Amino acid sequence: MQKLSFDSISRIVSDDRCAYMEFFSVSICFYGDDGCKGVTGQISACDEDEDFVLFDGALGYHNSHETVNPTGPRRSYRGDHFLISVDLEDGEGREISCGCVGYDFSNAHIVYNMRMCSIIRGKHGFAALHYTIFSDAIQSKLKFTLSPVTFFTNVNYQVYGKIVTSYSSYKYSTHYQKKYYRSMVFKKGKEEAVKLGVIPLSKSVVAVPLNGSSSLIVSAKLHVLLNGNHIETVQYVQTFNPRCPKRTHSKKSRDESTGKNFRFQASIKWTKFDI
Repeated sequence: MQKLSFDSISRIVSDDRCAYMEFFSVSICFYGDDGCKGVTGQISACDEDEDFVLFDGALGYHNSHETVNPTGPRRSYRGDHFLISVDLEDGEGREISCGCVGYDFSNAHIVYNMRMCSIIRGKHGFAALHYTIFSDAIQSKLKFTLSPVTFFTNVNYQVYGKIVTSYSSYKYSTHYQKKYYRSMVFKKGKEEAVKLGVIPLSKSVVAVPLNGSSSLIVSAKLHVLLNGNHIETVQYVQTFNPRCPKRTHSKKSRDESTGKNFRFQASIKWTKFDI
């Protein structure tokens, strides 16, 4: 796939406001009821400063409708321009989706803060991109840790499950809203369980709108294994209010929840600039 870039165009903004885009998910649809033999290709994104790869490789999908939760960049998307490019084929080389969608942030005010869905079609399917451009937002750097209350040596603890983030100012009353407009920052099945400790996130930075009423909601459901056997389920839900730092500094929010045998710790770093 050809590398995409933009010439930088200066934009006049106030020192306090900063537009960011949050990219939630991609729904991949293949025409035909029998599904497709895998998905290969790349999904990439770029703003005026940097290019990011959100998906690059192959997935063993066999259904006609699948959802990809893209891996996150090290920072939120910002600047005058933003573009998402998709080039996907099935396992037999048939085109599922090929094309791109882009915005000029300086002219995107009519869609600011709206849940967007853009369709990129191909000869044998399409990809639906789900995202929001926030008119004013802040970056949140996420870190989650799960540890035993009592430490023992030579104990093989593992964890699997899900951690998702959402926003208090948006409704999630339908299955569609819950599935496509939340950020899945950690998702592992039992066969993919990871070691206890700092949880390896597929997406560690999310943008949070600054509209005076929106907060970041962290929801986790984690299952702990001991030598491969399930011993406890840890559930966690907490709301974090954005802390607006000065432009040259950052601020942190911390929280923890202790269950019967395990402690879940959350750390959120808030910043307007690169993390």
